[in-house]
Amino acid sequence: MAHAISVLLISLYFYVFGWFCVFKTSVVVAMGRRYYGRSKLARSVPNSGMVFRPWYPTFIRCCGIFIWLWALTFDVLFFAGRLR
Repeated sequence: MAHAISVLLISLYFYVFGWFCVFKTSVVVAMGRRYYGRSKLARSVPNSGMVFRPWYPTFIRCCGIFIWLWALTFDVLFFAGRLR
């Protein structure tokens, strides 16, 4: 039972994060751009400048959908295995 609760809490976190990526894209993009501006480590990573590309909000939305699908698949596999 404790494992099921922890899986639900982790899944809830991913669903909320995916929701932010899909519906609050401007907030996520602004956070990424602020982090890029403040962190030397972020600027040293290859392809880190993509936060300023015009397609970056679309990329974030696609990532949010992928996170939803990943969490849903994990939930289905976990709870289908628990029901057997």
